[in-house]
Amino acid sequence: MQQQQQELLKHHIKNIQVIKQQIHQYEDTKHALEKLQRLSIHDDDDDYEAKWRQNVFHNCARFQRRPKMSHLSLEKFECNGESTSVGARWERWKRALFIYLEAANIDRDIKKRTSLLHFGGLDLQEVFYNIPGANVEPAEGVDVFETAISKLDAYFAPRQSKVFERHTFRPLKQEPEKF
Repeated sequence: MQQQQQELLKHHIKNIQVIKQQIHQYEDTKHALEKLQRLSIHDDDDDYEAKWRQNVFHNCARFQRRPKMSHLSLEKFECNGESTSVGARWERWKRALFIYLEAANIDRDIKKRTSLLHFGGLDLQEVFYNIPGANVEPAEGVDVFETAISKLDAYFAPRQSKVFERHTFRPLKQEPEKF
């Protein structure tokens, strides 16, 4: 079991490294696009260099419009499942979201909140927009993502059932103490 977890962890680390390389390639292309925008492009049709620059500029602009992390995905959060386990499911889904945000190199608060709501699905959006104080406007000193997470944590945490928690706790065996 531990061997499988280690292999899975190695696989995830390798995927994150590949994603980071793709991000760097995208950033290099973006810098090239910005440099080409600063160059003056002549209207002379006979100027081969101008045509070449226009062609490269067009291709870079097309590349820039593509979604950066289209191959990454995250399952939507099921708000309406078994109510006794919604707290545990929320914690697992939130952990997966944090991994995605790290892999996708999303570090702006507003983008994090947008990713939270997008990948969470329509049911999570409905919950979020009905929690008072969850949808705050971006302002200096206000972390909109942390506000959203804390409000959703507070919403889902009380829904944990003591009966369910007892059911999952009782079959656990205490490990022998080593002195």
